[in-house]
Amino acid sequence: MSMTALFAELVIIGLQAAVWMMLILMAFVGPEAINLDTLSRPVVWLPLLAFIYVIGIAVDRAIDRLLFRRLEHRIRQHVIREFAQRDVPLTNITAEWDVVRLKILSSDAGIRQVFDYNRSRARIMRASCINGLLITIGATYNVARWHLLPTAGAIACATLGLLVSLLCLYAWAVLASSYNHMAYRVALKIRDWPTQHPT
Repeated sequence: MSMTALFAELVIIGLQAAVWMMLILMAFVGPEAINLDTLSRPVVWLPLLAFIYVIGIAVDRAIDRLLFRRLEHRIRQHVIREFAQRDVPLTNITAEWDVVRLKILSSDAGIRQVFDYNRSRARIMRASCINGLLITIGATYNVARWHLLPTAGAIACATLGLLVSLLCLYAWAVLASSYNHMAYRVALKIRDWPTQHPT
C-alpha cells in the first residue's frame, strides 16, 4: 500500500474518532460552546490534520487489538476448516500466518495491490463500525440532553446510526473472509512446506 493511501485511510478513521470526541465534549459544555468556525482558519489545518492522523493510528490499533483480533481469528479458522474439507490443507497456517502474509506481499505486485485494497477497505469498515456506534451514542445523548430534536428525531438518529454500524460490521466480516480466502489460495501456490491435514 502506498504511503498516500495509508495516510488517507488513517485520516478517515481519525476524522470519525474526532466526531465522537467532539460529541463527548459537547455533552459536558453544551453545543453553544463548540465553535466550528475556528476550523475554517488555514492556520489550524496542519495541526488539526496531524492530530487527526495520530488519533487515527491510535484508534485503529485499539479497535484491532481489543475488539476485532479474536473475531478475525475465528474467521480465519473457519476458512481453514473450509479448505481442509476440500482436502487442500496447509500445515500450520495459523502459526505461520505472518510468514504467509510476508510471502504474499513479496510474491507479485498485482497480488499485493489486490490484498492491500481489500485490507484497506476492511480496516475502514472495522473502524467505521465502532466509530459509528460511538457517534450514534454521542449524538443521541446530545440530542436528548440539549433538546436539539424532538423525541422522534432522537429515535430516528439512534436507529439510523445503529443500522449504519451493523452494515459496516457486516461489510468488514465479508471483506475479512474474502481476504483470508485469497490468502489461503495464494499461500497454497507459493508454499514451501509439506501439505497435510493440520493437527
